[in-house]
Amino acid sequence: GFTFDILGDKTTILKGHYGQFTEAMLASYHDRLNPPEAYSDYIGYYWDPVGNEWIHWFTIEHEDLYRLDPDLKHPYMNQFTFGIEREMFKDASFSATFIYRDWKNIIGRIDTVANYVPVNITVPEFNNTALTVYGQTNVGEHAYLLTNITQDSSPYIMLDPYRNYWGIELLFNKRFSNKWQLLASYVYSQATGTIDNGFADDIGWGGSTDNPNYWINADGNSSADPTHMLKIQGTYVLPYGIQFNAYFRAITGYSWENRYRYRLPQGIETIMLESRGSYHLPIQKILDMRLEKTFD
Repeated sequence: GFTFDILGDKTTILKGHYGQFTEAMLASYHDRLNPPEAYSDYIGYYWDPVGNEWIHWFTIEHEDLYRLDPDLKHPYMNQFTFGIEREMFKDASFSATFIYRDWKNIIGRIDTVANYVPVNITVPEFNNTALTVYGQTNVGEHAYLLTNITQDSSPYIMLDPYRNYWGIELLFNKRFSNKWQLLASYVYSQATGTIDNGFADDIGWGGSTDNPNYWINADGNSSADPTHMLKIQGTYVLPYGIQFNAYFRAITGYSWENRYRYRLPQGIETIMLESRGSYHLPIQKILDMRLEKTFD
């Protein structure tokens, strides 16, 4: 990173930074490699109120289906920031910063034995939308490889696996002096990708990337895509040493899209009918206030 005093009087600073941040080393990378004998069967029942009895619903047997690519590379994220900060008055500054993040070495699973064929369907509940979905021809046959997925990893990875983020942050910072402080920021941003941005989506738990139905309309806004984010925090010291603190934030809600469930030979698939994250939940507004007094 660097900082540069543009005017030479320490009032206007140009700043830039590049960083590479690796994902944590988590046990979840290897969870599915445990041998079958390490688990018991997972058995589900449902209650039949007519027959007054529990009915067997399903049984999941843990099978030795997963392998880890011996050439697997650790996931990481590149971040670039570039901004300018200007002193407004004593103890106060205003800054504007551009932020860009790009995830690399995304881990996912591919299926080395499953075969799929296209199936054309129409969704009458969604304006008779025509879709091409994919049915498995050798149902029940699977052999998964956990690897750094690319579009060349498998013929059933239909899009380039990626995730990125960009944002512009405006920040006013009044450091504590004369009994008050204020921090106010606004961020306009977009998080996009064909791989979502949940906690473990880039380390192999980001959905059925081996299944071509996963990639239908997968390119779009990530689930956590706060287009607008406004935060204001302040403190003022009242008489008798009482501190008043307030924190207000207004953040765009999670994104969503219409989906459709359709039965194929391999079972019911949930398919995105439009680009990922086509809509957003309303902005959530929260205000916290606190009074604090310290006694000797």
